Amino acid sequence: MKLFRLSRIDQVPIATATPIEGWTGGEVSRTRQPLLGDGDSEWFSSSVVNFGKGATTGWHRHATDQLLVIVHGNGIVANEHESHQVSPCPASLDSLRVFMTTLSVAWTEETLRVAGVDLHLVKGGSGEPLLILNDEVGHMGQLRYQNTAPGLGYEHARPGRLVFDALDELGLSQVNTIGCSLGGWLAAEMATMNPAQFRKLALVGPMGVLPPDGYIYDVFLEVVRTCISTAFLNPEGTPEFQELCPEEATAEQSMAWEVAREEACRLGWKPYMYYPGLPHLLGRLKDLPTMVVWGREDGIVPDISLSAPTRTLVPAIFGATGKPIMDLTVSNGIYDPKLGSELYNRYLDEKMYAEEMGFDGLMLNEHHGTPFCMGGAMNVEASILARMTNRAKIVLLGNILPIWDDPLWLVEQLSMIDMISKGRLVSGWVRGTGRESVAHNSPPPYNWERFQEAHESLSRLGRRLAPSAGRASTSSTVT
Repeated sequence: MKLFRLSRIDQVPIATATPIEGWTGGEVSRTRQPLLGDGDSEWFSSSVVNFGKGATTGWHRHATDQLLVIVHGNGIVANEHESHQVSPCPASLDSLRVFMTTLSVAWTEETLRVAGVDLHLVKGGSGEPLLILNDEVGHMGQLRYQNTAPGLGYEHARPGRLVFDALDELGLSQVNTIGCSLGGWLAAEMATMNPAQFRKLALVGPMGVLPPDGYIYDVFLEVVRTCISTAFLNPEGTPEFQELCPEEATAEQSMAWEVAREEACRLGWKPYMYYPGLPHLLGRLKDLPTMVVWGREDGIVPDISLSAPTRTLVPAIFGATGKPIMDLTVSNGIYDPKLGSELYNRYLDEKMYAEEMGFDGLMLNEHHGTPFCMGGAMNVEASILARMTNRAKIVLLGNILPIWDDPLWLVEQLSMIDMISKGRLVSGWVRGTGRESVAHNSPPPYNWERFQEAHESLSRLGRRLAPSAGRASTSSTVT
């Protein structure tokens, strides 16, 4: 979490902007929505343009007005004048962030003890505070803004569950708030707890409610760089992208990303990125001026209907339709059980024929949650080959240790296979990919820790449980 103070929007000087790169035109629809302040000069309009996917932010400048612009996909919060420079918007969960240009606004940084945690505080400007709760990617570096959060980008930080205490201790009440993605969920849930704490609320592509159709993008399924790319309109055309998300990340960047993913996992793993009770609480926001914005092609939380009255925060609008991970959502209805049976038997026959042809090893593997591999239980195949073959080694590459909650069960299976095969088992261990963890509800951020723990248990239990010092306890191990 990080708190910033922002100059009043009409007091922040910024450089003359250039047209939005990547603008493709399209129809623009507008609905006037109050976001900051009470005067007409501080009202925002919601503009919808054909801008592509991704989340970006920037400033709007027209004559003497400097207005904040939020772009999430192609949903733009702006005033009624033309839009200008848009800069990328990487973000971090639960952080509090201010949008300010590095060209003209100086900021200071300090560490403050707030609500029992060390709060990294960055201040800039001199107006009313603007609280921004950002999304799930993590600390991305300083471009037009800076963001930090307990548990997101800092190794020893704590989760952002103490935001309310932080606001109280900093003397902030009736604060204007913007929440993006997972931060939108946090902002909405905080507002249901204490609507009086907030003056006006804007939610950009918010998570928090189960989509009626499809899925919210699974940030744990892909590597961090892919997730970050998905949150950008045009990574290749964004000069800052390589700076904040290089091909070869530094050790510090990698650590910050992993810490952020771990914290996001703690907050939104199960149910994934939503709270079942939230739709029943949103009615408490009926008197809080609230605006909800989606981009039509948002790659994280896609829009359900920008033609709907997004100024009304109701579950039907708040619950966005997510993007399905196609090969994790393939229905069993398209599976041909007859063909599947034939293929299983064919593959086993091929392994036995390979031994007859003189091959020294028969290797098996498995994958989960995907249609590109039928083998989901290679230990079953290994047990069949242990009885049906006589000479070739049976090589497993390998059992995915992080998805095994009970290593003892795995030890028992492998020991039996090894004895049936008369010592021909060669067992390998792997960590697996994100899809394996997702398919078996194993938290990906703890993949390495679960692997180490299971491997240690296997080594210890294998020695202790072996019925003798014979073949079962001396199986080769591939690590």
